[in-house]
Amino acid sequence: MLVGNIAEITTLFVATLFNWDAPLLAVHILWVNLATSTLPALALGVDPASKNIMKHKPVKTGTLFEKDLVWRVITQGIFVAMMTLTAYFIGASIDNPLTGQTMAFSVLALSQMLRTFNHHSNTEPIWKRATGMNMWLVIPFIVSAFFMGLILFVPALQNVFYITNISAGQWIIVIALSLLSIVQVEIFKGFKKLRTNSSRTKLIEE
Repeated sequence: MLVGNIAEITTLFVATLFNWDAPLLAVHILWVNLATSTLPALALGVDPASKNIMKHKPVKTGTLFEKDLVWRVITQGIFVAMMTLTAYFIGASIDNPLTGQTMAFSVLALSQMLRTFNHHSNTEPIWKRATGMNMWLVIPFIVSAFFMGLILFVPALQNVFYITNISAGQWIIVIALSLLSIVQVEIFKGFKKLRTNSSRTKLIEE
């Protein structure tokens, strides 16, 4: 949820700083926080522990946010903001600001939903999960996707959320930008694992 909050704040801050039209409206942010962030976050709370958990360094006593966690949250939030702003400007330049807002809203929401699966583990890749799939995580994803579909495709709800229909090509852009948030997290995990393995090798050599 913190990643989404940072993404929202950064998106609006950049738009305000450069006197751009708002890429997101208050109703968009409210929906993302309530529907596409809260349910998956609660499901992650009952995610089974990884079998490699004893190989990780313990968190310092009294530490609410470890340094690595703070770094991940900030970098991921800024990255999602970049993707959201990119979606807005592509939509606005191809069509109009309303299309841009629709694409930005879709990227922000879909990124939140997809990134939940990244957080099964902070070290293992998304496709590697020894403890199996957490169905309590899949169900909220399906529910959120269903309601997002209603908002994006039902005319009456489109009016409530101030969005419009977008073309197939624009949907491809939305999906691609959303998937990049998964790629960014996995690249970060890969670099972290390489660094950890390198440190272990040095200790063994010493």
